[in-house]
Amino acid sequence: MATPLVIFANIKQAAFEIAYDSCLGDTTEIQIAYLARANGFLENLPVIKLIAMNIWLGGLSPNDLSMACIGEEKEMQKVMATAPDREFAHHVLELLYNA
Repeated sequence: MATPLVIFANIKQAAFEIAYDSCLGDTTEIQIAYLARANGFLENLPVIKLIAMNIWLGGLSPNDLSMACIGEEKEMQKVMATAPDREFAHHVLELLYNA
């Protein structure tokens, strides 16, 4: 069965931006555990909204993706204003941050 982070590569990229900024580490075991927790959070969210968010993230420049995920509040809000559903995007990024 495909998991959300397998299907939505741009959301997976955002997850890794957040994880690396949070000093997740680069050991395979830690990454697998993080991805499992993140997938657990994401699999209960509406697929149509995840599709829209994945498309939005894929259209961001590398710098804007970084700002959306780990930027300072003002920079983050500027990028988040372009999301199709700001509240949902914020919710997903918070889930990934807390995974």
